[in-house]
Amino acid sequence: MYTLASPTADLAKGNWAGSWTLSGIAAVMGVLLWLGVGNHVKINTKERIAVFGILTGTMFLAAGNSWADVITGIGTIPSSALDGAGIPALGPAGLGACLGLTAYFHPLGNRKGLTAVLALMASASLVEAGGVCAVVLNAFRITISHWTGN
Repeated sequence: MYTLASPTADLAKGNWAGSWTLSGIAAVMGVLLWLGVGNHVKINTKERIAVFGILTGTMFLAAGNSWADVITGIGTIPSSALDGAGIPALGPAGLGACLGLTAYFHPLGNRKGLTAVLALMASASLVEAGGVCAVVLNAFRITISHWTGN
């Protein structure tokens, strides 16, 4: 388990946030995404939800364990559906890009829940593909391990 700060809060040393783990950050991001879909926080446009959803999915993957299992499970839905439909394989990068663009630009009205699910699916495919999203995933992990000394 990675922690963002020392286990005990020591304000004199600048540890004002207390102890944070990747799972804790993933949980907070998940709640913020859910609240954004419900118009309770300012992540309330479908464009913001799409971007924040991809970042949230990436953080879930960085947290690992059950968090990663959720995103991996959600991410298998589109590829399974396309395989059954007889559509040629898009590959993880193509599928992730299609899902991300659909989440950001979809013409289905203001359905923020759909946007969030599409963005979470896109994050799984984009991280699997490598490239920039895999760099973001590794940056989350390296930054937290650097801060914690692990």
